[in-house]
Amino acid sequence: MIGYMEEVDVAQIAFAPAFQPNGQVSVDLHRSYPEHFIPTTNSGEFPRWWNDPLAFLAGVRKDLETGMYFFMGEHEFRHYPSPEQVEAGQFHRDITVPLDGPAGHALFQLSQDFSVGFQIHYDIEDPLLAPLESVLARYPKALVIWCHLAMIRYPDRTQKYTPDYIRSLIERFPGLHFDLAVPPPHSVYRPSGVRDSTLFDSNGRIVDGWLALLEKYPERFLSASDYRPPVEEKYVPYVLYVQRKLILDVLSERARHLVAYGNAWRIITGEPWRA
Repeated sequence: MIGYMEEVDVAQIAFAPAFQPNGQVSVDLHRSYPEHFIPTTNSGEFPRWWNDPLAFLAGVRKDLETGMYFFMGEHEFRHYPSPEQVEAGQFHRDITVPLDGPAGHALFQLSQDFSVGFQIHYDIEDPLLAPLESVLARYPKALVIWCHLAMIRYPDRTQKYTPDYIRSLIERFPGLHFDLAVPPPHSVYRPSGVRDSTLFDSNGRIVDGWLALLEKYPERFLSASDYRPPVEEKYVPYVLYVQRKLILDVLSERARHLVAYGNAWRIITGEPWRA
């Protein structure tokens, strides 16, 4: 992983542990390679999360109470099977954890209590937007990153999710951010048969409405890789092509620096980046 990061000039990554009782392995990794890895709590992407999320978050609270963690992992509230799982014929990851239920409230409360950011995977469906707005309104100091901007795998399930709608969220909820770990322009989600990268047009250019949003509110977006072992071999080309060429290279200088590292630094440290 360090070799990949150095090859594409990625300074640091929040690499959340999986299948671990707590986040200690992340702290150990940071101690061995402090210039590369950010201490991150467990990844809420596996059965231990969706089968008993409150028990999972009780463990996260214990980790955060040590003061050794600077970020929380990704937590799945609505998740369709990933492309690699679809390829393998595995559909068990079609899961829902109510965002406005006990687990959602507990997670947002942790962020407020410890001033630590976290990620949510929340595949886009119109009925799920009101619960999101409800918890965002209740926890204004929570630092939440909604993963995969404009990744719509079932367009028939949403009519509301547009650049204008995301603009309205940004203007109402100061703690809400979005990561740009999005599929390449020609990616097709096989179960629906649609191109799921609505951030891009068919020629690989950022759609005008999304580009205008990135430029108007650059403080609210973060470059990201969505790294995980099943797609390890795609890490370097993904960072070079999607994140750098298609996104960062077309942004204005100020937006580019904020999206590439400045916003992540602020969320992780609580302080703006100073050169």
